[in-house]
Parts: sequence; C-alpha cells; structure tokens
Amino acid sequence: MIPAEAQHQADRRPGNSPDLNPIENCWAWMKSQLQDCQATSILQLEVEIKRLWVLKMSDSNYLRNLAVSMPRRLQAVLEKGGNATKY
Repeated sequence: MIPAEAQHQADRRPGNSPDLNPIENCWAWMKSQLQDCQATSILQLEVEIKRLWVLKMSDSNYLRNLAVSMPRRLQAVLEKGGNATKY
C-alpha cells in the first residue's frame, strides 16, 4: 500500500507521456521518411530503417535539441495537466 503523501506526489506526475519521450520525435520523422520508401521485402525495409536510424542518430544537433527541449516539454505537460501538448 502506498502512503497517502507518496500517492499525492505520484498523482501530480504525468504518466508515460509521449511528450516526455523524445524518441517519439525520431519515430515520427522516420515514419514520414518511410512514406516514400520503395522497399519490396522485409529485408529491404529493415535496411532502410537502419540507414535512417544511423542518419538521424549521427546528427548531434538533433539529439542536443531534443535534450534541450526537455524542460519546455515538462512544463508544457504540467500546464496541460498531463494531457497532450504540441510535442
């Protein structure tokens, strides 16, 4: 059983918000890139996904921007009471 004080603190925290998970941005980018993918097999699709992953993950500015956005993301989620934000 969770003590009342701890439960109150837990209630104030948004649970599993995709807005607080920067990898969701990468998946959205990858999904948009794959729209034009002409893969005709699972193997070709796998190769393209790996290529895109390496391309995006080697972009240190992209990763830095995601990290820097975390305080803004957290504030936006708190202001929305845990509901969806623009992120």
